[in-house]
Amino acid sequence: MVLNEEIFRYNLKHLLKINGIRNIELAKHIGVSKSAISNYLSGTSVPKLETIAKIALFFDVGVDVLLKDYIDKPKTEINENDKISFSLPLFCKELQEGNVIFRNDNYQGTIYSPFPVFEDSQCYAVMVYDNDMYSFGLSERSVAIFSCSDDVSDGDIAAVLIKSTRTIVVRAVNEDSEKITLTSDKGSQDFTKTTQDSEVIILGKIISATFNPNKKDRA
Repeated sequence: MVLNEEIFRYNLKHLLKINGIRNIELAKHIGVSKSAISNYLSGTSVPKLETIAKIALFFDVGVDVLLKDYIDKPKTEINENDKISFSLPLFCKELQEGNVIFRNDNYQGTIYSPFPVFEDSQCYAVMVYDNDMYSFGLSERSVAIFSCSDDVSDGDIAAVLIKSTRTIVVRAVNEDSEKITLTSDKGSQDFTKTTQDSEVIILGKIISATFNPNKKDRA
């Protein structure tokens, strides 16, 4: 298998970033030094195929996925109306793996959407499992599409992973140097944030969502 070094470096950097994994964590798992990971990312050195296989296993992606194409490129197809639809992975309610967010067993299939608007936007979908964002235009069983490519500003609605419960929720987000505040109809909750770690991970800004009022629960 031919190694495209540029694609490999991009994909490795991308997987580390979106999963919140530090170089030293990956290094310990695959049995190399922290500096070796840094060298892979900078292009100073290239890992052996067996090391690449370990990296792929850690992130639960195929070796060919790491080497052949940019990993966040959306999959598209033309529908019956000759319009482009994007195939987006749909997250499970609760992550099956606590350390690596974007891995195969954390998805429950795919949905088709007209988003992302731009082909370089990396988008995913998440189901809303509560009515806590009703006043924000979301309800139980809404499907929200979020973009990892867009920066999340204060007040934006975002998909967020709460580490303690390993669940993904949709909340309004505010962030400063010490904490991340999640806001819903039930109020606000603060989560600590440090330079090393945070109690929550902001996955991406919501760019589109369905609204499906649950009349029974709101009666």
